[in-house]
Amino acid sequence: MIVALEPWHLVSIALRMRESDVRDLEVCGIKTDPVSRQRWACRTALECVAGVAAVDDAGRPVGCFGIRETTPRVGVAFLVTTDGWLAHLRDGIRAWRKFREIAPWARIEATVASESKVNATFLLRMGFDFDCRLPSVRDDGGDLLLFSMRGA
Repeated sequence: MIVALEPWHLVSIALRMRESDVRDLEVCGIKTDPVSRQRWACRTALECVAGVAAVDDAGRPVGCFGIRETTPRVGVAFLVTTDGWLAHLRDGIRAWRKFREIAPWARIEATVASESKVNATFLLRMGFDFDCRLPSVRDDGGDLLLFSMRGA
C-alpha cells in the first residue's frame, strides 16, 4: 500500500535500508553508522516537500520516495528502500505516475553513483533522462550521474 510520507517512515527505513542505498549515502559523504543514518533521515524528512511511502501488510515502511526543493521550480528526488520493496514496485510506479501529474516543479533531478547501474536503469525506466556525468564530486573522488525530467 502507498501512503503519504511521514518522518517516522524514513527514520524506520534508515536502519533497515538496502546495502546499495547505504553505499550511495557513503559515496555522498554521509556517515552510515546507525545514529548518522537516523540523523540523515530526520534531516531529509524535514526538507521533504512531498513524498510517499510503501508499507507492508503490517504497516511497516519498505520504501520512501520524496522530493526536496532546491528552488521553487526545481525538485531533487530521493528513494530509499529495504529489501522488501520490490513486492510493492507496481503500486509505487502507479503512485509515481499520479505524483508526476500534480508535481509543480519544472524540473526534477536525481543523482546516482556512477557504478550504480541498477539504480541508473531504474531512473531511466521511471522517465528520467540522463543529463551528464559529474566527475570527481564524491568524497571518495568518484563520479555521480545526473538525471532529470521535466515537470509541470
